[in-house]
Amino acid sequence: MMVQERLDPDLNTAVACKGSGPTLSKTAAKKTQVLLVLHSHGLLGFMDGTTTYPVEEDNSPAVLKLIGLDQMVMAYLINSLSESGVTQVATCKTLAEVWHTLEVLYGTLTRSRIQQVNSELLSLSKGSLSVSKYIHRAKALAQTLASAGKPIDDDDLVMWILRGLGSELHMCNQI
Repeated sequence: MMVQERLDPDLNTAVACKGSGPTLSKTAAKKTQVLLVLHSHGLLGFMDGTTTYPVEEDNSPAVLKLIGLDQMVMAYLINSLSESGVTQVATCKTLAEVWHTLEVLYGTLTRSRIQQVNSELLSLSKGSLSVSKYIHRAKALAQTLASAGKPIDDDDLVMWILRGLGSELHMCNQI
């Protein structure tokens, strides 16, 4: 199949990010990778359920092609999961079902991680870090929250960064 040959390398690269377990950053990164690849190949409808095909027996070439694409992308996604993740989606019949199951499963697991990242951002201080590394760390935490659907207002982020500078900020004010 021409489409499959064209998709294999890109999809394999995009969803092959296995890890030791779900974390907010891994889940967000995987979701971003999968969405970008599916969108770039015009296959996003399989994930969000807007591309459907008849459930009844329809052996027309167009329906068989849709089913094949859906199952191919579903296989790539499932291949990127841990064993426990595969168990959770084993009975799913379509990519949309797999995606929905994963969002429900990993969405509930990330609430405590979101709180942890929030706490880390609130208590972040420069300490012995360079200013560049300190700001990068704060931005990374803010991006992690944004990826989880909990964006931080830019003004709040600046305030937390400045507060974490502590005595160095006071020294700059005196100059």
